[in-house]
Amino acid sequence: MIEKFSIKHGGITVNKGTVFNYPLHTHSYCEMILYMPFVGGVTVNNRNVGIDSMTAIFITPFDFHRIDVQAGTESHFIKISFDETLLKTGNKPDSSLMISQISQQSFLSSAFNDAYTHRDEKNYLQMLINAMVFRIASDGEHLRQAPSTNRYKLAAEAINLINKSFPNKICLNDIADKMCVTPQYLSQAFKSEMNIGFSQYVSKMRLNYATVLLAETNESITDICFASGYGNLSHFLRCFKKEYGVSPKKYRE
Repeated sequence: MIEKFSIKHGGITVNKGTVFNYPLHTHSYCEMILYMPFVGGVTVNNRNVGIDSMTAIFITPFDFHRIDVQAGTESHFIKISFDETLLKTGNKPDSSLMISQISQQSFLSSAFNDAYTHRDEKNYLQMLINAMVFRIASDGEHLRQAPSTNRYKLAAEAINLINKSFPNKICLNDIADKMCVTPQYLSQAFKSEMNIGFSQYVSKMRLNYATVLLAETNESITDICFASGYGNLSHFLRCFKKEYGVSPKKYRE
C-alpha cells in the first residue's frame, strides 16, 4: 500500500481507537489487534470471525481482511503494527491467527495494554510482541484461506491494485485492462464477491485514508482532501459526513 500505510523495516506502531467499518485491504506488515466485543465481525481472507467476546487477531502480511460493524454500534481496539523481521526465527506463523474468549486478567489482555503504555520503547515492545505471537499461535486458531472461486481471486487482485494507488485517479476500465478482463465482468465479480461496488470501495478506502491523516498528522483538511484522492473539497466534506456522521474537523477533535 501507499507510504502512509506502510511500516518501515524494523518499525513498530501501537495505537488504540474506535472500531469502524473498514473495507477489504491488505498490507506488507504484520498486525495484531485486540478487539472488545462488538456487533459484527472481522473477515480474514474469506473467513468471517464474529467478535462476541474479547478477541485477538494476528494478521500475516498480504492476507486480505475487513471489518464489518453494525450501524449505530461501536467498540474499541488496541492495534500493534510491526515489520515481520522483528519476529524471531521459528516464531513466524504461516497463516493469520485468532484467539477469542480472552479475559480481562489474561496475559494477552495485559500485554496489549502494556504495549500501548510502553509504545515508545522498541526493545521492550519487540520482546513483548514475540511473546504475544507465540501465545496466540500456541492457543489460537489458524485462519487459513478457505477454497475460493476464480471470481473471488479476480476481485481480490483488483483490490490489491486499488490499495496500492487509491489516492490517485482510479478507473474501472484501467483496472480491468491491467487484469485482461472486461470492465463489465470485473464489476459483476467485484460486487458479487465483496458485497460492495467497485466505486463504493474506492470511496471507502479514500475516506479511511483521510481518517488516518486526520488522526496522525497536522495537515489541513484541504490538503487531506486532495491527498486522499478527492478533487473537490465540498464533495469530500459531504462524503465524509455521510460515512462517519461528523465533519472531518469534529472527527479530528
